This record gives sequence, C-alpha cells and structure tokens, in this order.
Amino acid sequence: METYVENLTEVGLGDIRYLKEHPQLGSILKQYHLLSMRQEGLKQKTQYLEEKTFAYHQHLINRGVVLGFFKKEEAEFIAEVFNSQLAGISWGIIV
Repeated sequence: METYVENLTEVGLGDIRYLKEHPQLGSILKQYHLLSMRQEGLKQKTQYLEEKTFAYHQHLINRGVVLGFFKKEEAEFIAEVFNSQLAGISWGIIV
C-alpha cells in the first residue's frame, strides 16, 4: 500500500485531481502495483528453487563420488554441464 501511495504522490497534485475525476485510472494504477508485487514474489521463489536445485544436484554428485559411481574429475564436468543448463532455465515458466 505504501508504494501505491508513493506512486500517487509521484504523479503530482494535478494528476491526483485527474485521478479523482477518472477513478478507473486509479484502479489501473492499483492493479499495476499488485502485479509488480506478484512479480517480485515470483522472482524470490525462482531464486529459492534454483538454489535448492543446485544444492540437491551438488549433493547427488558428491554422493556419487563417495560411492564410487564416478571420479572426481567426471563429477566436476557433470557439475559444470548442469550449472550451465540451470543458468538457462527459467523456473518462472515451469512454475
């Protein structure tokens, strides 16, 4: 709500009077603010998922080395490939 009020303050007094005369514009401003808040939440969820996915993958690779499924050099190569793939994934699209 604070950002919404700041947005109204930034437009200026004349524009606020105009918004009073045309309430649908105020409604549009409010909807825009709500969408930007939703987008920020999605960014946070995306970052969280990327971090957890990366940590899980690192755990699997380390476990594979410990169990002898592959050598440390192979594990590092797999990690590099995975990280490059992860960098190209947009979890926002998946979620």
